Amino acid sequence: MRLLFIISFIATLIATGCREKFEPKPLEYSKLLTGENSKSWQMIGIQFREAGKASESYELPLDDCVFDDLYIFYADESRTFVIDEGASKCDDADPQIYLTDKWAMINASATLEFTIPILAGFPLPYIVKELSESRLVAEIYFNDDKMSYRMIFKAVKSD
Repeated sequence: MRLLFIISFIATLIATGCREKFEPKPLEYSKLLTGENSKSWQMIGIQFREAGKASESYELPLDDCVFDDLYIFYADESRTFVIDEGASKCDDADPQIYLTDKWAMINASATLEFTIPILAGFPLPYIVKELSESRLVAEIYFNDDKMSYRMIFKAVKSD
C-alpha cells in the first residue's frame, strides 16, 4: 500500500510539474494593424480598378484637410477605431476626433471592417490585400465584383 502511494505521488508530481503555463497571446495579424496599444495609419493613395481595364491610381495630397486624417486602430477589447483630423482641419469648428467607431477583422476571409468616410459614413468590409508593419492595402468590390476601390495606407505612429 505504501509503495502504491509513493508511485502515485511521484506520478502526480511528474504530471503537474512538466506542464507549461498557458498564456494566451493576441493574434499577431491584428497586432500588425494595431501595434501593442494603438497604431495610426494615413491614406496615401487610391486605385480605381475595373475588370478588363488598366487601373487608375491617384496619389493623395497629404497636406489636404481630408487626406491628412489619421485612422487609428486600438488593440483594446472593444476594438475601438477613431479618425483624427490630422494636422489640418477642413473646418476650424470641427472636433479633432471626428469619428469613433469599432473595427473587426475576420482572418479566414482576410476581411477588415471599418469606416472610410470618403466612401461611406458607416463600416464596410474591405479585403486586406497587404498588411505589414508599415503598409495596409484594403480593397472593396462592387457591381458584381467588376469594379473596386483599393486604398493604400502607410503607418505613421505606433504606441
